Amino acid sequence: PYSLLSVPEDKNLEFAIKIYDERDGFTKRLDHFKVGDSLSVSDSKGKMNYKGEGLFICAGSGVVPLYAISKNADNSNNFFIYSNKTKEDIIFEKELKKLFGDKLILTLTQEKRNSYSHGRINAEMFKGKTDGFVYLCGSIIFIREMKNILRGLGVKEEMFVSELG
Repeated sequence: PYSLLSVPEDKNLEFAIKIYDERDGFTKRLDHFKVGDSLSVSDSKGKMNYKGEGLFICAGSGVVPLYAISKNADNSNNFFIYSNKTKEDIIFEKELKKLFGDKLILTLTQEKRNSYSHGRINAEMFKGKTDGFVYLCGSIIFIREMKNILRGLGVKEEMFVSELG
């Protein structure tokens, strides 16, 4: 999978690309590109924009659009919750720690490690963090699950920012 990492204000076009060695697809072929090779690019699907302070919630490669819109924001009042199966699956860990500091929760669902939460994202993690917009990115099922939990905590529909579900 790959995602656009750039926002309109950026001078360069950047992508986040996860390459799976066991798959023989497009992203594996990208690993063999050299400086000077060309690539055709068309319009991206979906657009997420920063609307204001809030809570960022994502799983897996869903981090890419949320990282892209948060990297140029004032994150002093923002929170970020990011779920992965294992530590090795985490994308942009150093960058997120720099942007969010102690307002970052990294949770692992299939591995227990010191300084990482263990298990699925849950309502307890949202306490005191739902006063602003809620940015969501991940699978359709993940977004639906998160919205259901957040609605139960009183988050209004107009406060959700996502591309799916």
